[in-house]
Amino acid sequence: MNVVGMVRVRDGERHLLDCLQSMLHVCDSVVVMDDHSTDRTQEMLDAFAPRVHWFKSPFHGLNEARDKTFLLHVMTHVLYHKKPIDWVVAMDADEVLLDPCELRTCMDTATGHWALSRRILTLWDSPCQIRVDGIYGNLWRPSIFRPACTDGVWREASLYGPNLHCGSVPTDLLHLAVNCDPEVRVLHYGSMLRNDRIAKYKWYLEHDTQNLENEDYYQHAVQGDLAQFPAHFIYRHGGPLKLEEWHV
Repeated sequence: MNVVGMVRVRDGERHLLDCLQSMLHVCDSVVVMDDHSTDRTQEMLDAFAPRVHWFKSPFHGLNEARDKTFLLHVMTHVLYHKKPIDWVVAMDADEVLLDPCELRTCMDTATGHWALSRRILTLWDSPCQIRVDGIYGNLWRPSIFRPACTDGVWREASLYGPNLHCGSVPTDLLHLAVNCDPEVRVLHYGSMLRNDRIAKYKWYLEHDTQNLENEDYYQHAVQGDLAQFPAHFIYRHGGPLKLEEWHV
């Protein structure tokens, strides 16, 4: 079974090492699109050769769906056009796969399934604490899929969505996704630090204009961090803020 990982990254040096190391426990190789990083990301990617193949994004400007679709195209039509891929594992550079053995078991036994969802554990304020209220308490995301092909010819798969928060599975497979059994967990570091959460919130206010009509527009993501979004409030996607101790 040939399993290939895919990652789109920009300035991801903080967690990229742990992300790739966790992926290579289950992936035979990983393909990375670097979105014009200015930190040590490219140097770190070079250190993982030859199992990690990376290339610079040919694009400029913000369009996550375009970038991920191109990354998938490079994987299936250019790098692996003569070697079929059984499964693709999509990850973000601030995520770490906790259960590679369980994921391998899921892929081995997922007869008849085209896409799998893994559970997201969101670290909050500490590497030993996760958020469990609202959507955070039982968050599953489709991110493992079979790139379909017929007679060795790959189909044109696309990941549709807004410029931000595009899915990680081709759109025509989303409705086929089932939760991994046994459970496969991913640890998300991107919301762990308060300053990062606030910076990200302000960035969304400036760039994510497609979601301006959203009912709570990311307030839950900085709940308890800013005075105008108290921890005890209930928002569309979270609240009251609830945290639990967590250890590997």
